[in-house]
Amino acid sequence: MLYQRCVHWVRPRTTSNPRRRWFRTREEDVGGAKMMRRWRPVALAVTLAMVGGVALSGSALAQSSGTSSPTGNKIVFKVGVPGDMISPNPLLATNGDDYETLFNAYDLLFNFNPDDLSPIPGLATGCDPSADYRTWTCTIRSGVTWSDGQPLTAEDVAFTYRFIETTDENEVFTSYIPYHPAFSAPNATTLIWKSPKPTFAPTIPPWVPILPEHIWKQFEGDGKAARAFANVPAVGSGPFVLTSWDKGQGWTMEANKRYWGGAPAIDEIHYIVYDSQEAMVQALKSGQIDFADNLNPTLFNSLQGQPNIGTVKGTAAYFDNLAFNFG
Repeated sequence: MLYQRCVHWVRPRTTSNPRRRWFRTREEDVGGAKMMRRWRPVALAVTLAMVGGVALSGSALAQSSGTSSPTGNKIVFKVGVPGDMISPNPLLATNGDDYETLFNAYDLLFNFNPDDLSPIPGLATGCDPSADYRTWTCTIRSGVTWSDGQPLTAEDVAFTYRFIETTDENEVFTSYIPYHPAFSAPNATTLIWKSPKPTFAPTIPPWVPILPEHIWKQFEGDGKAARAFANVPAVGSGPFVLTSWDKGQGWTMEANKRYWGGAPAIDEIHYIVYDSQEAMVQALKSGQIDFADNLNPTLFNSLQGQPNIGTVKGTAAYFDNLAFNFG
């Protein structure tokens, strides 16, 4: 998975318009110091399980297990995780489990190509800059709905960025919206991003989950109330809906049948929290779970060649995050 505070490593996409869809590494002023953010591929032992087009990063997949078979009329996929979420509230998300869940439940303006991390369309199908790169006009997909059936429009996107600017007191996402731009939505499918300085921020892409205005507007400007919001079940536009969370035990995500990219191939994902990776591996071997997430290399290697367990070595996208303490 790609986690928060991402360092952006991207490359240009081919286009007939020399100003269309430019992407580059972003350099930012941070407390008087320059911080260059880059994506760094890191070789890890992982297994990728594709769930209706959604990649779950991890270590080992049971090739045959009753838990992934149809249960009644449902297909349930059970994932073992070595740690719990911090919170299902996007404003409190800080760890990998938070973000794995968050970005199955919500969409980004742009997504990442899993092969090379270059930007690909998400809720936006494209963004065009002005000649001075201060104003970007983005086209938002039409016909998208939230998981509760409400229509998703460009105003939801504009609201999200304004909301983050005024409410995200923990600054989890504000670094992806540099220079305090203005946002507007002249119609349901057009987002205007107007920056006081030239920027490539709209297409880096900004690592900000798009939130439903009709759910979050009540917390606008009130960071304390926004962070206290339980957000379960979570209304989103991603392929899955977070429907329950039992702290310390696990959480459940159900397929979003309204998902604009098509309903996932399975009906539910059950994330089960384990106190140790060793216990999680035993659960995988005994068929209690279908997938063991984020195993260390030693345990991963011990599973190679085990009956009914598949392992795949791959490259995980990771990053270095540098912060400066000025006293």
